[in-house]
Amino acid sequence: MPTGIRTTLVALNYETSAVETICEGWDFYADPLVSPDGKNLAFTRWNHPDSAFHSLQLVVAEIVTESGYLKVVRETVVARGEGKLVAQQPQWVSADTLMFVFDVSGWGQPW
Repeated sequence: MPTGIRTTLVALNYETSAVETICEGWDFYADPLVSPDGKNLAFTRWNHPDSAFHSLQLVVAEIVTESGYLKVVRETVVARGEGKLVAQQPQWVSADTLMFVFDVSGWGQPW
């Protein structure tokens, strides 16, 4: 098994080419999506040995700037899949309304 691998969620500054780590500590991140007002970030995450189809968390966090760098704070787990539940495909409907597909009933349905 490879060692020293670190997975992060980053923000890219197109003007300066700077890469800023905004989330770390989980094995996998996917589906990052900034809210229409730019204040929140929705994303999914999970850890090995689980796959995204077995244990996925949908998270919303506030985006802040500290000392000129972006950070995410106040993470809220909106939905989690323990075992066989999956919350995926987040989409912002408005600045404060997030829609996603959740299979809590056994079938993927919008929430």
